[in-house]
Amino acid sequence: MMYDSFSDKMSMRRTETGKFSETGQDMKISGSFMSDALQFNVATNYTEGKNAIFTINGLETERNTNNFQIDGVTFNLKQTFAAADGPVTVGVTNDSDAVFENIKKFVETYNTLIDEINGKVTEEYHRDYKPLTDDQRESLSEKQQEDWEKMAKSGLLRRDTMLQGALSTMRTDFYSPVNNGESAGSFNQLAQIGITTTKNYMSGGKLEINEAKLKEAIEGDPAGVENLFRGDGEGYGEKGIARRLTDSVNSTMDSIYERAGRATATNQQFTIGRNLNDVEEQIQRFQDRLTQIEDRYWRQFTVMEKAMQQANQQASYMMQQFGGMGMQ
Repeated sequence: MMYDSFSDKMSMRRTETGKFSETGQDMKISGSFMSDALQFNVATNYTEGKNAIFTINGLETERNTNNFQIDGVTFNLKQTFAAADGPVTVGVTNDSDAVFENIKKFVETYNTLIDEINGKVTEEYHRDYKPLTDDQRESLSEKQQEDWEKMAKSGLLRRDTMLQGALSTMRTDFYSPVNNGESAGSFNQLAQIGITTTKNYMSGGKLEINEAKLKEAIEGDPAGVENLFRGDGEGYGEKGIARRLTDSVNSTMDSIYERAGRATATNQQFTIGRNLNDVEEQIQRFQDRLTQIEDRYWRQFTVMEKAMQQANQQASYMMQQFGGMGMQ
């Protein structure tokens, strides 16, 4: 709502642009204050909104806003055009800096993942730190318990075949050429765009970027760079690196879920859970066996105790008899 001091008039407009109502007015006023005090009369002093109508690539369309997207391109209409003005040519350029930053972030994320997995499969295992018993916990502070459990859990994934296999698969995904029709005559390996493994073999296969070479590739053949990462196909060799990694990571996650389960899974739905159930059943059977042995020993002890009581009674009786014979 706006007041114009020159014309001494109030005006009101919608926050949305365009035509919203096909059968009536886009704005309605209720109550006497707007009509009586401010003299608003929608019936006579109302200007209907209009949609933007335009033709793009031979197809006429309309939008209720001047700012819209078509096929990932953002348009912002600044003025009206007449048919006699002729067509407007729209030029689209690639944002090389954004592509470079996305690839750089992709490589950094991959290197972080490599660090984490390598850290787990090479972590030292401390054999002297066994799981704490309830009695041991009572004698330790919370901080001491946390430190102990941290040491006890370290190395649990050392040389884990599943994680080592995932590392090997991801390295293969990166180094195997991308061979599909779209990449012919363009890039089919990361080294061609400046992405290679580090020279330090201790890094576990982390990647490094030759920024100048990567930027040159992006500016010279952006479609080739995109296909190298996002190319699609039925076979492994036809898929881009990002698609290969997605498939490999999903496959690894499925294997992890099969072994370790999800947060909502029951023990019967994953391998470790079923193993835990088996261990619990073994513990229960062992406890039942101990109870049976204990009951048997108690029965034997009771029988032996009764036999000893009888023997003591007989011995006492005999002593009495012998004592009586001596007095005669």
